Amino acid sequence: MDAKRSGASLSIETCPHYLTFSSEEVPDGDTRFKCSPPICGDTNRENLWKALLDGHIDMLSSDHSPSTPDLKLMEEGDFLRAWGGISSLQGAILPGYHADIVVWNPKQNFNLTITMLYIINIRIFQRI
Repeated sequence: MDAKRSGASLSIETCPHYLTFSSEEVPDGDTRFKCSPPICGDTNRENLWKALLDGHIDMLSSDHSPSTPDLKLMEEGDFLRAWGGISSLQGAILPGYHADIVVWNPKQNFNLTITMLYIINIRIFQRI
């Protein structure tokens, strides 16, 4: 963040799952939570929230390596072999599918709450 404060041209982003989950809450063998970088502890999550609320994080985005349920190898529970991405904000826009559509207005402000992210992530994990 020092580089950004000194005028460096960079942006900082995080994903909703890093703001919602902590490693202490990940059940053993539940490969749905495997991502890179991995979900860290509660202290890291709290620091991310502070950075977001203080305006240091520029955007929330989907995982850059989303995964279909079959690639997560949930029956095996093998974190080493399971795909390391979390499907979060992306979705198919087809009849019968749930669509995750975002309309973004960079000039409009709103308060993002932990409840909003929790609901988004719970719905995603219910689909997997």
